[in-house]
Amino acid sequence: MFAWRLKSLIIGPGFVKGVYHKSLTHELRKQGLHVEVNKRMQVMYDSVVVGDFVADIFVAGEIMVEVRAQNRITEQNERLLINHLNVAGASCGLLLNFGNALLESKSFFRE
Repeated sequence: MFAWRLKSLIIGPGFVKGVYHKSLTHELRKQGLHVEVNKRMQVMYDSVVVGDFVADIFVAGEIMVEVRAQNRITEQNERLLINHLNVAGASCGLLLNFGNALLESKSFFRE
């Protein structure tokens, strides 16, 4: 996986989120994947825009990747990604945390 390669072989632990975000985007694009970065999306309620959010990385219009560099993945991180998946209509979400010596990841799939 590209994230593991970034974490263990190339960059290593201890950087801020932006370093991993940009590096992962670069690796995905090198593989020929269509990658949208910091994609702004609207939250609708009753046909009215009630908010918006920015997806870290959106791959091939189907996979939402959220990058973190914190102590651990929290329930709040998980809930946020699930909500974003539903709003975006994405089929899969990947939460990556580069904040520790070992890469932490969680996958979510929309039904």
